[in-house]
Amino acid sequence: MGSGDAGRVAGERRSCWRGTAARAAFVLAAAALIVAVLGSGSALTEPPDTTNPTIDLATPRSGAIYPQTKQVTADYTCADEEGGSGIATCTGTVSSGAAVDTSTLGAHSVTVTATDHAGNTASLTHDYTVRAAYAPSAYGRSASSVTATSATVSAGAETDNVPAYYAFQVVTGTPTSACDNAPTTGSTLTSQTVDADLTGLTPATAYHYRIVVGNLAGTSCGPWTDFTTLAGDVTTAPSATTGAVSAVATTGATLHGTVNPNGATT
Repeated sequence: MGSGDAGRVAGERRSCWRGTAARAAFVLAAAALIVAVLGSGSALTEPPDTTNPTIDLATPRSGAIYPQTKQVTADYTCADEEGGSGIATCTGTVSSGAAVDTSTLGAHSVTVTATDHAGNTASLTHDYTVRAAYAPSAYGRSASSVTATSATVSAGAETDNVPAYYAFQVVTGTPTSACDNAPTTGSTLTSQTVDADLTGLTPATAYHYRIVVGNLAGTSCGPWTDFTTLAGDVTTAPSATTGAVSAVATTGATLHGTVNPNGATT
C-alpha cells in the first residue's frame, strides 16, 4: 500500500469515528432530556378537547302528541366523548325526572344544554303538542265473592291514559238511567279495571251497581250490573260429600252422597 492509500484509509477512519461520535452524542442528549422530563414529574401535553358533548333526550320525544293532563316525565342524559374533559353541566328547561307540562293545549318544547369541562357546549330541543283528552269510556264486570252480606264488584274504564276520578254506585230497586254525579276527588284510575268490596248488605236481596268515571274531558257511566246476595246467614258456598255405591247390578247402581247448603237454597 502506497503512502496515498494509507492516508486515504486513515481519513475514512477519522470520518467514521466522527459520525459514530455524533450519533452517540445525540443519543446521550435525548436520554438526558427524557431523564430530565421524568425526573421533574412533567407529563406529555394532552391534545385539547374540542368536541361538543352529546345529549340523549328520550322524553318527550320530538313531535310527540300527548292528551291534556297526561302524566309525562322528562328523561335525558348528557355525555362527553371517551377521553374527553368530562361533563360539567347537563340542565334542561325541565329537570330530568320531573313532570313535563301537559296542563295547557298547544305547542310546547323542552330544551337540554350540556357543557364539558373544556367549555364545549351542545343544546337539543324537542317540540311536543298537547291535545284535548278524549272522554273516558266506562265498562262493567261481574260481581264475585257474593255472600249474604258482602260482595266484590268490579268495573273499569278507558281514559285515554289520563287519570280520572271514579266511584261505584250501588242501589236496590230500579236503577236510574241518568249518568251524572261524577266524583271530582278521591280514587283515580288510568285505563284499568278496579274492584270494590261491599259489606253490610241485606241477605237475599238484588243489587245493581255501576262505575261512574270523570276527568277534564267528560263523564262516563258503565252499564248497570246485577247480583243477588245469598239467603239467611250464608257466608260460604254449598259443599258436597260422595258416599258409597250400593245395589250394583249389570244395568245400574245406587249412588249415595250428602249436600250441605250452608243455609242457602240449592
